[in-house]
Amino acid sequence: MKKKKSLVILAFVLAVILIPVGAFAVKNAVQPSATGGGFVQKTVDRLNLTVDKTEFVFKRSADNTYNISFTFSAEKTEADFYGVINSLSIDKISSEYILFTAADGSPQYVINDTVLPASGGKTQPLSWTVEVPCSIQGTGTVNGSIRIEYTSGVTQQSADSHLLEIPLTVTIK
Repeated sequence: MKKKKSLVILAFVLAVILIPVGAFAVKNAVQPSATGGGFVQKTVDRLNLTVDKTEFVFKRSADNTYNISFTFSAEKTEADFYGVINSLSIDKISSEYILFTAADGSPQYVINDTVLPASGGKTQPLSWTVEVPCSIQGTGTVNGSIRIEYTSGVTQQSADSHLLEIPLTVTIK
Protein backbone atom coordinates (compact mmCIF):
# COMPACT_ATOMS: atom_id res chain seq x y z
CA MET A 1 0.00 0.00 0.00
CA LYS A 2 2.89 2.38 0.85
CA LYS A 3 4.49 1.73 -2.54
CA LYS A 4 1.24 2.48 -4.39
CA LYS A 5 0.74 5.69 -2.38
CA SER A 6 4.34 6.74 -3.14
CA LEU A 7 3.81 6.16 -6.86
CA VAL A 8 0.61 8.24 -6.83
CA ILE A 9 2.40 11.08 -5.03
CA LEU A 10 5.35 10.88 -7.44
CA ALA A 11 3.00 10.96 -10.47
CA PHE A 12 1.20 13.99 -9.03
CA VAL A 13 4.45 15.87 -8.36
CA LEU A 14 5.72 15.12 -11.88
CA ALA A 15 2.44 16.31 -13.40
CA VAL A 16 2.57 19.54 -11.39
CA ILE A 17 6.13 20.18 -12.60
CA LEU A 18 5.88 19.00 -16.22
CA ILE A 19 2.51 20.47 -17.28
CA PRO A 20 3.63 24.13 -16.89
CA VAL A 21 6.94 23.33 -18.62
CA GLY A 22 5.07 21.71 -21.53
CA ALA A 23 2.61 24.58 -21.77
CA PHE A 24 5.48 27.11 -21.84
CA ALA A 25 7.26 25.19 -24.61
CA VAL A 26 4.09 24.91 -26.68
CA LYS A 27 3.29 28.61 -26.20
CA ASN A 28 6.77 29.66 -27.38
CA ALA A 29 6.94 27.38 -30.43
CA VAL A 30 6.19 28.91 -33.82
CA GLN A 31 2.55 28.59 -34.89
CA PRO A 32 1.64 27.67 -38.51
CA SER A 33 1.04 30.37 -41.10
CA ALA A 34 -1.44 28.06 -42.87
CA THR A 35 -3.24 24.80 -42.09
CA GLY A 36 -5.47 22.51 -44.09
CA GLY A 37 -6.42 18.96 -44.81
CA GLY A 38 -8.32 16.92 -42.30
CA PHE A 39 -9.58 13.39 -41.93
CA VAL A 40 -13.01 11.94 -41.20
CA GLN A 41 -13.67 8.22 -40.76
CA LYS A 42 -17.37 7.59 -40.35
CA THR A 43 -18.88 4.29 -39.29
CA VAL A 44 -15.86 2.09 -39.86
CA ASP A 45 -15.02 -0.46 -37.18
CA ARG A 46 -18.02 0.92 -35.22
CA LEU A 47 -16.27 4.25 -34.49
CA ASN A 48 -16.31 7.76 -35.94
CA LEU A 49 -12.79 9.25 -35.85
CA THR A 50 -11.93 12.80 -36.94
CA VAL A 51 -8.76 14.90 -37.19
CA ASP A 52 -9.47 18.51 -38.17
CA LYS A 53 -6.03 19.43 -39.65
CA THR A 54 -3.39 17.28 -41.31
CA GLU A 55 -1.40 19.82 -43.34
CA PHE A 56 0.73 22.58 -41.79
CA VAL A 57 2.83 25.34 -43.38
CA PHE A 58 5.32 27.32 -41.27
CA LYS A 59 7.65 30.20 -41.97
CA ARG A 60 11.16 29.16 -41.04
CA SER A 61 12.00 30.00 -37.42
CA ALA A 62 15.43 30.92 -36.07
CA ASP A 63 15.44 28.07 -33.56
CA ASN A 64 13.78 25.44 -35.83
CA THR A 65 10.92 24.78 -33.38
CA TYR A 66 7.29 24.61 -34.48
CA ASN A 67 3.94 23.70 -32.94
CA ILE A 68 1.61 21.31 -34.74
CA SER A 69 -1.88 21.58 -33.25
CA PHE A 70 -5.06 19.75 -34.24
CA THR A 71 -8.29 18.44 -32.73
CA PHE A 72 -8.91 14.69 -32.55
CA SER A 73 -12.45 13.42 -31.92
CA ALA A 74 -13.76 9.90 -31.32
CA GLU A 75 -17.26 8.51 -30.83
CA LYS A 76 -18.90 5.09 -30.98
CA THR A 77 -21.52 4.67 -33.70
CA GLU A 78 -23.97 2.97 -31.29
CA ALA A 79 -24.21 3.34 -27.51
CA ASP A 80 -24.07 -0.42 -26.83
CA PHE A 81 -20.97 -1.02 -28.99
CA TYR A 82 -17.50 -1.28 -27.43
CA GLY A 83 -14.77 1.17 -28.38
CA VAL A 84 -11.41 2.10 -26.84
CA ILE A 85 -8.80 4.61 -28.00
CA ASN A 86 -5.60 2.78 -27.05
CA SER A 87 -3.14 5.49 -28.12
CA LEU A 88 -2.40 8.35 -30.47
CA SER A 89 1.16 9.08 -31.58
CA ILE A 90 3.03 11.00 -34.27
CA ASP A 91 5.39 9.09 -36.56
CA LYS A 92 8.39 10.45 -38.56
CA ILE A 93 8.32 13.93 -37.01
CA SER A 94 10.81 14.71 -34.24
CA SER A 95 9.05 15.61 -31.00
CA GLU A 96 9.88 14.97 -27.35
CA TYR A 97 6.27 14.81 -26.21
CA ILE A 98 2.62 15.32 -27.17
CA LEU A 99 0.30 17.46 -25.06
CA PHE A 100 -3.37 16.34 -24.91
CA THR A 101 -6.05 18.59 -23.44
CA ALA A 102 -9.81 18.15 -23.51
CA ALA A 103 -11.27 20.25 -26.33
CA ASP A 104 -13.90 22.87 -25.51
CA GLY A 105 -16.93 21.26 -23.93
CA SER A 106 -15.47 17.75 -23.95
CA PRO A 107 -15.21 15.78 -20.69
CA GLN A 108 -11.73 15.36 -19.21
CA TYR A 109 -10.43 11.95 -20.28
CA VAL A 110 -6.87 10.71 -20.59
CA ILE A 111 -6.44 9.64 -24.21
CA ASN A 112 -4.55 6.35 -23.70
CA ASP A 113 -6.81 3.33 -23.10
CA THR A 114 -9.96 5.47 -22.96
CA VAL A 115 -13.20 3.53 -23.21
CA LEU A 116 -15.55 5.65 -25.30
CA PRO A 117 -18.58 6.53 -23.17
CA ALA A 118 -22.33 6.34 -23.60
CA SER A 119 -25.06 7.54 -21.29
CA GLY A 120 -28.81 7.10 -21.39
CA GLY A 121 -28.59 5.05 -24.57
CA LYS A 122 -26.70 7.79 -26.45
CA THR A 123 -23.07 7.95 -27.47
CA GLN A 124 -20.87 10.71 -26.07
CA PRO A 125 -18.18 12.13 -28.35
CA LEU A 126 -14.78 12.92 -26.88
CA SER A 127 -12.41 15.53 -28.32
CA TRP A 128 -8.85 16.46 -27.53
CA THR A 129 -6.66 19.32 -28.64
CA VAL A 130 -3.36 17.70 -29.58
CA GLU A 131 -0.24 19.89 -29.50
CA VAL A 132 3.04 18.59 -30.83
CA PRO A 133 6.04 20.89 -30.36
CA CYS A 134 8.62 19.69 -32.84
CA SER A 135 12.03 20.49 -34.21
CA ILE A 136 12.56 20.48 -37.97
CA GLN A 137 15.86 21.56 -39.52
CA GLY A 138 15.98 23.66 -42.70
CA THR A 139 13.18 24.10 -45.20
CA GLY A 140 11.11 21.64 -47.19
CA THR A 141 8.34 19.16 -46.53
CA VAL A 142 8.28 16.42 -43.91
CA ASN A 143 5.76 13.61 -44.39
CA GLY A 144 4.75 11.92 -41.18
CA SER A 145 1.61 10.28 -39.86
CA ILE A 146 -0.84 10.37 -37.01
CA ARG A 147 -1.07 6.81 -35.66
CA ILE A 148 -4.28 5.94 -33.85
CA GLU A 149 -4.48 2.53 -32.21
CA TYR A 150 -7.99 1.53 -31.16
CA THR A 151 -10.11 -1.47 -30.26
CA SER A 152 -13.74 -1.84 -31.32
CA GLY A 153 -16.49 -4.37 -31.67
CA VAL A 154 -20.06 -5.26 -30.82
CA THR A 155 -18.88 -6.37 -27.36
CA GLN A 156 -15.58 -6.24 -25.48
CA GLN A 157 -15.18 -10.01 -25.93
CA SER A 158 -15.59 -9.84 -29.71
CA ALA A 159 -13.61 -6.61 -30.23
CA ASP A 160 -10.61 -6.38 -32.57
CA SER A 161 -7.57 -4.11 -32.42
CA HIS A 162 -6.95 -1.69 -35.29
CA LEU A 163 -4.28 0.75 -36.43
CA LEU A 164 -5.22 3.84 -38.41
CA GLU A 165 -2.45 5.92 -39.99
CA ILE A 166 -3.42 9.37 -41.22
CA PRO A 167 -0.90 11.23 -43.43
CA LEU A 168 0.53 14.38 -41.79
CA THR A 169 2.41 16.96 -43.86
CA VAL A 170 4.57 19.75 -42.42
CA THR A 171 6.12 22.29 -44.81
CA ILE A 172 8.76 24.80 -43.72
CA LYS A 173 9.21 27.79 -46.08
